[in-house]
Amino acid sequence: MNTLKKTLRIPKDRELKIKLPESFDINKKVVIMIEEEEEKSEDYKKKLKLMKKSVEDPLFQQDMKEISDDFNAIEFENIH
Repeated sequence: MNTLKKTLRIPKDRELKIKLPESFDINKKVVIMIEEEEEKSEDYKKKLKLMKKSVEDPLFQQDMKEISDDFNAIEFENIH
């Protein structure tokens, strides 16, 4: 099954044209779903920027290591 994801702007004539890659077989049925993209608020953008910075935070890295270590410790335990 092939999947193609495209983000397009709606033109004035509201007509979209999609060129499919060669990997799509001709005469096959396809399902097309069109969904309007929601605009991201400034608050959302600020939170996303903060989350991206968090991966460089030593306390965050330490927390993630502790969580990873906890899961590694129980990964091979048999739970009955």
